[in-house]
This record gives sequence, structure tokens and C-alpha cells, in this order.
Amino acid sequence: MRREHIDIWANPDDITTDVRDRLWFFISRDVDMIMDKFYARINKSNLSYLLNGVDLERLKEKQKSHWRRLILYRMDENYDLRLKNMHAYHVKVGLHHGHYISGYFMFMNLFQKSILKRVAGPKQAYEMIVALQSIISEDITRALGVNNYTAEDTA
Repeated sequence: MRREHIDIWANPDDITTDVRDRLWFFISRDVDMIMDKFYARINKSNLSYLLNGVDLERLKEKQKSHWRRLILYRMDENYDLRLKNMHAYHVKVGLHHGHYISGYFMFMNLFQKSILKRVAGPKQAYEMIVALQSIISEDITRALGVNNYTAEDTA
């Protein structure tokens, strides 16, 4: 996947380690509740079949690990490989771009609520929300870009 097209919108290097650490500190306080809400929503939807026979606790841990790594660390080659594998699995089980986008928005909204409960004022709230949106935007752009890359590989 070519990274250049993503960097025109945001530069992840602009987000300092300190900001990343604070973001995860705020979010991690609610991350278990966030995972519970996310998977409860799936379980009540037409995608509930995805959870049949799945070790839900293991899945939640993998999801938490993904978000933790994504927020705390800049993306690297290992990230691109993990993303390609995750996307291949998601395509195999029938997820589409709309599922990705709505899932990302749900996580972003829940993460923002968690952050806003803990920030030290409007300036920090602005800094944290902008950083979170940049991180999530880059991740979703890459996730959706894998589909094009995969389609070219299989054509």
C-alpha cells in the first residue's frame, strides 16, 4: 500500500508521545466498557452471526490491543501487515466499507466521551480530540485502502 496518499491529509508525526500517552491513559479507563458496548451492538444487529462460536473475551482483548498500539505508537511495517490480515478476515466474513465506517465512528464517539470526562479543560480537550481524530482517520483510510490493494492482488 502506498503511504504517500495518506500523508497529504495528516502527519502522524505531529502527534507527540506525550499526547499519545495521555490519550491512551484517558481511554484505557473505559476501554472494557467500550468493548462491551461495541460487541453488544453487534450482537443486537444483523451481524450477530459474526459472534457465533467466537471467544468473545479473546476478541475483545485483540481489539483492545489494536487500539492500544494504534494510539500509543506510530504506524510501521508490522501495522500494515496486521491491517492486511485483519482486512482479509473481515472481507471473508462479509464486512463492507459501511461496516468499517460505522464501527470506527462508534469507537471514536465512545473514545471521545472517555477523553472528555477526564481532560483538564478546553485546550486539552481540543488537543486530545484532534489527535484522536487524526489517528483514527489514518487508520480508517489505511483499512479502506487495503480493499483496493487486495482487489488488485486478486484480479
